[in-house]
Amino acid sequence: MRRSKDVKHFLADRFPKLASYYYRKVQGVAHINRFVTYLNRKHPEICVSLLDVGARGGLNAIQIFGPLKHLKNRLVHGIEPDTKEAERLRKSGEYDHVFTDGVAWYDGEAMLHVPEGDLASACIRAVDHVVARHWFCNWGDLYCSQKSAEYPIRVKKLSNILPKEMTYDFIKTDTEGCDYDVLASADPVLLEKALCVISETQHVPIFVGQRTMSQLDIFLREHHFLPYLVQLQHSFINYDVVYVKDPRTISNLETLLKYILLGTFLKHEDSFISDVLHVYEARFGEQQTLDIIYKLMNAKRT
Repeated sequence: MRRSKDVKHFLADRFPKLASYYYRKVQGVAHINRFVTYLNRKHPEICVSLLDVGARGGLNAIQIFGPLKHLKNRLVHGIEPDTKEAERLRKSGEYDHVFTDGVAWYDGEAMLHVPEGDLASACIRAVDHVVARHWFCNWGDLYCSQKSAEYPIRVKKLSNILPKEMTYDFIKTDTEGCDYDVLASADPVLLEKALCVISETQHVPIFVGQRTMSQLDIFLREHHFLPYLVQLQHSFINYDVVYVKDPRTISNLETLLKYILLGTFLKHEDSFISDVLHVYEARFGEQQTLDIIYKLMNAKRT
């Protein structure tokens, strides 16, 4: 049997790109495990919180935040209007609470459009057939021809669903064309305190009245978020975007540690974590208490 060192060289010689990806992935998982263990042991007082808007599928459907399950001091809230799925999420133990309200940019009634056999694509905005066919040709015809059922539901602004002035470190939204509206309907303090927003968005208004990716970008930048990752999905319509609060807003050690945890989740931790540490120490001076972080994360002071 080959030793791990031999396997590494074997792969690197024959499949350099594959080997590089594989070992980056393994190293990323190791960093996550090490840092979660560090927080559990050395900083059990720090609570890391997540708001999951459109929680169908649970944490396993959010690859970035899946490791939160292993953090002892965490708070995870979900919003899922499908009552059966909400109950399943509660029983899974991944969520501390699941709200079953529909989220919109207003309080009142809405029509939920549910494509046949695809509950995950339910939306309170109807598909704009003209735009879909113009931009996406045959695929747009297929998209528009999907049969869907319609159900009247009650909806609320995000600010009227969450407890007053409730805040979270990380926010994820997946609401099929309504992500901008969901975030815009939040209490301002929610975005002020959040460190990261992950959303699904579209570059053209596939849904009637939808705000597009460029408008979401402007909105989040106005709230001091910077674009970190933009990933095109296979449909060529949807994008997954990750926005991170400007690290120059970090004001204490607790927030810094949450940024570092986020860096391990994003799997780009080498540059992200080093940059965050440098920004923090440039503002507050080198701190001996961070020596263990540099060593744990293989980061170097400049």
